[in-house]
Amino acid sequence: MRTVNKVILIGNITRDPAIKTTENGKKVALFTIATNRYYKTAEGEQKSESEFTNCVAWGNLAERCEQFLTKGKLVYAEGRLKTRIIDKED
Repeated sequence: MRTVNKVILIGNITRDPAIKTTENGKKVALFTIATNRYYKTAEGEQKSESEFTNCVAWGNLAERCEQFLTKGKLVYAEGRLKTRIIDKED
């Protein structure tokens, strides 16, 4: 059986994308999308949580991100989820 790794985010851009260029001249856009989750506690109290997802776009998509994405803009994004562990020494 095949597996699927697909994520859909609808949220707001937290800051203008950081645009970098690789040694081969390929553009990379780095940005973060903030999403909110609204729920009720067992006691009936309304709560919300914000989550911040770091995103990377390459090539032509990075160029479109550079052109159209700005801080605060509501966006719809589809992609795949990749997690990584970052060890930081204190």
